[in-house]
Amino acid sequence: MNKAGKPSRNAEEVGRRERLAFFSSVCHQTGCQAVLVAHHADDLAENVLKKLFEGSSLMRGSGLRPVTKMEGLVIWRPLLKVPKAHIVAWLETREIVAFEDSTNNDPIYLRTRMRQRLVPMLSESFGKDVVSGLCAVGEEADALSDYFDECLASYLAAIEKIAVGYLLDLSRERPESVVEMAHLIRRICDLAGFVLSREALKAAIHLVANGAAGGQVAMGTGTLYIDRYRLFACSGAIEMLPKETAILLTGKYQLGPWQVDVAPGAHPTQHTGWREALRGKLVVPLPAGDYHIGIGKPNAYCRGRKLGKLWSDHQVPTFLRYRIPVVWNGDEVYCEFLTGQCNAASECTNLLTLSLWPE
Repeated sequence: MNKAGKPSRNAEEVGRRERLAFFSSVCHQTGCQAVLVAHHADDLAENVLKKLFEGSSLMRGSGLRPVTKMEGLVIWRPLLKVPKAHIVAWLETREIVAFEDSTNNDPIYLRTRMRQRLVPMLSESFGKDVVSGLCAVGEEADALSDYFDECLASYLAAIEKIAVGYLLDLSRERPESVVEMAHLIRRICDLAGFVLSREALKAAIHLVANGAAGGQVAMGTGTLYIDRYRLFACSGAIEMLPKETAILLTGKYQLGPWQVDVAPGAHPTQHTGWREALRGKLVVPLPAGDYHIGIGKPNAYCRGRKLGKLWSDHQVPTFLRYRIPVVWNGDEVYCEFLTGQCNAASECTNLLTLSLWPE
């Protein structure tokens, strides 16, 4: 509850997530194909009306589909075209007592007030039942969304799962239509589990259209980073590295969001780059010497070049430069992981492994 005594949006979201986790657990344990729920035409109509008043996108006008997938759980809604009154009548003729959720009649909830007051008032004002009309709008919204999914299929297929969310590289080709770009941005944010407001979406489209570097749009717990036509939809803000550096000693420890593991052994030099870093694991051999690890400084030298210049020439995403560490040897950078280049070492005494956002 909030201070006004009304249920908070967060509380309802927590309840939805708990139900989703419960059903996911049951399906996993029993091997069920899907979860069948009894959402009906009245639920769909209320959902469409709520989204209309909230100013949702035309392609999000439904919110309830016959078949959906949420975090790996398949949900079936076979009764979306059946009014609640028909379901109740069918049960009564068979003397089946339905379970009624008490919150369905509690006026502190918006959905209850819509069901008990708003929808009946609209039906009376129009002189006809508005449920079927609202359901038709929802069905057309779903069809429109499916159409754009089909048009953008090649872009959607190119979305890559990374350790902190999802990546879509549009640096070579991107939709010319603003409507298509908006749909594509919504889709990648959906995958990361957050929704952009209209204003945030407009800002994101503007950043992409102008090929901006270092842009970002935050909404709730999610952040959309935009850098030179590349989109990074992350479920939370990516943690910055601490300003202090740490001495590389044998063992395991944390450096910001990274787990650092230094162990005796040798390993051939692996190709690295910002894409590999975002996949969550980096490995580099270390020859004998004193090393420390931490944030990179643009004016520091690495292989005879300033680090900032090296990153700019390789178009390293700006927001990653202070979130992925470098390895120092004295005052020079021995190894940085963002450009795809790494010093080779003939004789290695230790193997350094960095794991991003360990579970």
